Amino acid sequence: MAPPRLVRSVLYVPGNNRRFLEKAASLDIDVAIIDLEDSVPQSEKQGARAIAREATDLLAAKGIDVFIRINALPTDLAVDDIRATVGSHLRGFVVPKIEGPEDVSRVEEILSPIEANRDSPGFEILPLIESAIAVVRAFEIARASPRIVALVFGAFDFTFDMRTNWSKEGTEYEFARQKLPIDARAAGVYAIDTVYPDLEDEEGLAKDSEVAKRLGYTGKTIIHPKQIAVVNSTFSPTKSELEWARRVIDAYEPALRQGKGAISLDGKLVDMVHYRRAQEILALDDLIAHR
Repeated sequence: MAPPRLVRSVLYVPGNNRRFLEKAASLDIDVAIIDLEDSVPQSEKQGARAIAREATDLLAAKGIDVFIRINALPTDLAVDDIRATVGSHLRGFVVPKIEGPEDVSRVEEILSPIEANRDSPGFEILPLIESAIAVVRAFEIARASPRIVALVFGAFDFTFDMRTNWSKEGTEYEFARQKLPIDARAAGVYAIDTVYPDLEDEEGLAKDSEVAKRLGYTGKTIIHPKQIAVVNSTFSPTKSELEWARRVIDAYEPALRQGKGAISLDGKLVDMVHYRRAQEILALDDLIAHR
């Protein structure tokens, strides 16, 4: 399984906007993705690389995990994006338009000679799953490298690839959205949900985030600071979840010491599965408390 970490709120920040990047350092986010792809005009790609590299240290100093979203591998920009933005506080790279393990291997080929001259640990990779072929091959992609710590679902490019249109109901991407966290879990990595684009619909964001949590996602990509509080709240343990977890731990650990595999708690069966889930909930709460 990927190393324990917080990936609740994952904010995209345009790599060509210094003001937005400085603002991001003051926000209560777990992950910042500095974007060099969609939000940066062609004429500003090169300048955005320098801005992104400078911003990495600022964001990381605030305890935020920082990734760079590079341009797609088939473009002539991706290699230079990587080479120009590597830094000691950068976690890794978000790779868009991935179609299979061969694309992961291509990124590793770029990273390996860069890392050969560095003392820092290897960079991580977050593949963006945003096409039909990527959804079909999501498990293969997740298993393609130990660098991969999460799969990120991109519903908008996926619906474009499927010749449909995104809607709040989500019928057109429902299957893909359900499949991704299963593939991620089977591969031992996290799953991060797609963006919710309506910045004025807080209730819709809350409902959409709750669906994602129930599907097995551990966090959600967001595009504006006003979405942070809702997403952080949804993907944090609730009061009732914490109470349940503590009661399970308190009841089950003495039973384990007595050699019991299952007990009854409030008239319900509790076994090792519930115990491990309780441990996960409390561990997540501890990470949040010490962030």
